[in-house]
Amino acid sequence: GNTDYNALELSLKRNFVRGLMYQVSYTWSHNMADFVDNLTGGSTPQNAYDYRHEMSNSAQDVRHRFVGSASWMLPIGRGGLVLNNDSMASKLIGGWQANAIVSLQTGIPFDVSASDLSDTGSNHAAYADCDGNAFAGASKSPSQYAGSNAPGFFINVNAFSQPALGTFGTCRPRSWHGPLLRVPDHA
Repeated sequence: GNTDYNALELSLKRNFVRGLMYQVSYTWSHNMADFVDNLTGGSTPQNAYDYRHEMSNSAQDVRHRFVGSASWMLPIGRGGLVLNNDSMASKLIGGWQANAIVSLQTGIPFDVSASDLSDTGSNHAAYADCDGNAFAGASKSPSQYAGSNAPGFFINVNAFSQPALGTFGTCRPRSWHGPLLRVPDHA
């Protein structure tokens, strides 16, 4: 198979100054592949004679990723503004820090599959026909499409159809990305 990876990485870091340190990093990347290995997805193409149709986002394509972190040495204890001495209290409650990190990234790619009516055997992928805009009318907020009683939807199922008997689907594999991933943490 063939792969193609392009990326831009940016990072800004500030070491401890007056007890504060921070780092922000951003990566833009695009990872394309005309195959998926056995560990990350189905390894067989829809049509073994048309690998060009398989060239699409790789299963690991994360287009945008941002990570920001900060640490603050609390000004308590030796060298701080409060209890700046060698007392037992200074030793017990001094030297602590507060930390925070947030990671944001675009979702990972996914397929829209269909029943295999191609009459070419059973051990291969089967993609749907693409008939319209997959995100037309889609909800932007996860609270609108997550859960069984959610009123909205993430992807417009009416944008896809079953390929005709004896044909392959027109959608490329892994053409759509899942929802944004947000992971905040602090300590």
